[in-house]
Amino acid sequence: TKGMKKGVAIGQEKTNELVNKAKEALKQFPLSKKQTEAILTKIKNTNINVSGTSPRSVSALNQFIDKVSKNAQYVEQIDQATNLQKKIKPQITKASPKEKFALRQLIALSPEDVDVQKYNKVLSEVTESFKPVGKKTPLNLANVNEFVDKATAKIYKKEFGKDPEVGPAERIFEIQQKRAQEYRDWE
Repeated sequence: TKGMKKGVAIGQEKTNELVNKAKEALKQFPLSKKQTEAILTKIKNTNINVSGTSPRSVSALNQFIDKVSKNAQYVEQIDQATNLQKKIKPQITKASPKEKFALRQLIALSPEDVDVQKYNKVLSEVTESFKPVGKKTPLNLANVNEFVDKATAKIYKKEFGKDPEVGPAERIFEIQQKRAQEYRDWE
C-alpha cells in the first residue's frame, strides 16, 4: 500500500540520517574499522520507523555501542557466539531429551544479554561434544544447566527488578513475553 511504502521510506531516511550522524561522531574516537562497521550495522538493523525508535531498541543500541567502544574483541566474541549457536542448532536433534531441553535453552540466549566470554566457553564445550567418537568430549550437562540458570536469573532480575521464582525455561518465556509486550505497547 501507498502508506506502508511511505512509512518504510521514512524509516530508511531516518536510518540513513542516523548512520551519517554516527559516522561523523565515530571519526572523533579511535575505534578500529571492525568496531565502526559493527556499530553502523547495528544502527542500520535497529528498528526505526515513522513514530521513532522503541525505548528498548535505543537502550540495546546504546549498550552495544558502549561495549564495542570499550572492548575491541567484543564484536568477534558476539560473532563467535552466533556461529557456535548455528553449529549447535542442527545437532540438537541427535541429543537425548534432557540434553535437547538444556541446549534449546542455551541457544535461546542472546549473546548480547550474557557474559559473552563465558557463553562462548560453554558453547565451545557443547560443540566439542558433537565431534566424532574418539575426538569428542562428553557433554557436561550440569555445566550447561548452571550457565543457563545463572544467565537467565541475571537477565530476569534486570528485566523485572526481582529474583526469579521460576526455572530457566519459564524465565526465558517471561522475558520474551515482556519484551514483546513492551514493543506492542510502544507501537
